[in-house]
Order: sequence, then structure tokens, then C-alpha cells
Amino acid sequence: EADPSKCVAEGPGIRSAETNSTTTFTVSVKDHLNKPCTHPYQFTTTLRSLVDGSVVETTQTSKDEATYDVQYTATQRGRHQLSVAVNGVEIHGSPFAVFIRIPPTQLGTPVQVIRGLNEPYCIAINSDSELIVSECGSHKISVYTRR
Repeated sequence: EADPSKCVAEGPGIRSAETNSTTTFTVSVKDHLNKPCTHPYQFTTTLRSLVDGSVVETTQTSKDEATYDVQYTATQRGRHQLSVAVNGVEIHGSPFAVFIRIPPTQLGTPVQVIRGLNEPYCIAINSDSELIVSECGSHKISVYTRR
């Protein structure tokens, strides 16, 4: 019988992914002796956005009787939670915290170039879409708006 505490999920898709890009991870279902499980079991995966609660569809492809490749394509950036369960019980490490990021090629071109910063240390964007930059060299905080 499958033992969820012995099952393993591994691969880049259990920690991070990029928007609109198919990401894969592998799940190995094991029994109480830590051997591939050959008995019937139910295997489920759920990826849920912590931003808006939406669920991202996952596809499971059997590699053999106890190993699966799981794929998903997330469209929304931000924090997600990945649950992997065998017979209704989450496997070791599940739920996994997954961060979905926008690929650098989709960030676009700069709207404005900021010159003359004195040792910029930290940046942030506030709810008004203003860029906030803290500078170590001059001990100041600057706020930039779009033109």
C-alpha cells in the first residue's frame, strides 16, 4: 500500500515557475518499505493561486506504475500552493510554496531611465505604481512617478 510519508516530489516545478511556460516536476509513489508502490492508489495534484484563489490545471503522465511527471502552466504571477496527495493524504513536504514569476523577456522596455542614484539599496512599487528607491550613499528615499 502507498505510504504518503515515503512519497517524493522533485524538480523545479515544486518551488518556482514562469508565467505562460509549461513546468514539470516528478512524483515517486512509494510503499512503507520505501519501494515503488505496486498496489492501486489515488494520486492527486492541486496548484492554487494565493493571489486570487484560482486553481491551475495540472496534468499527470505515468512514467511507470509508481512514477509520474506532473505539468502545469500558470498564467498569474505570485505565490501559489502546490498540494500533492496519495490516497487523500498529502505527501512529505506538501503543500509546497511555489512562486510564479514573469520571465525577464516579458517585462518590457523601461519607461524612464533614472540617473544619478547614489548607491541604490532597495526598490519597491507602491499601490499608485510609483517607484520608491532608497539610497545608502545619500541617506534618502526617492519616489518616481510615470510621466
